[in-house]
Amino acid sequence: MDYLIVPAADGMFVAMPLLTVESIAVGIGWATWWVLSAGYRTRCTCGTTCSKYTKIVDLNIGLTKSMVFGGIIAIIGLFKA
Repeated sequence: MDYLIVPAADGMFVAMPLLTVESIAVGIGWATWWVLSAGYRTRCTCGTTCSKYTKIVDLNIGLTKSMVFGGIIAIIGLFKA
């Protein structure tokens, strides 16, 4: 089992940030669809509002947390198996 620690940890350090970016993109996309289907705003207004309230520091915090928790998941998963 010792030889599986590095690939699993690397996989989680890569997979978790990619899943985080995907979930952010899907969340913004569905929120935009929901607002537009309800007829509240235009697409340009939704993009402006998203970029106004979502800063790059929010993305950095999310990616950092996902790497930390991905490492924790990999380590616990390897030692429980």
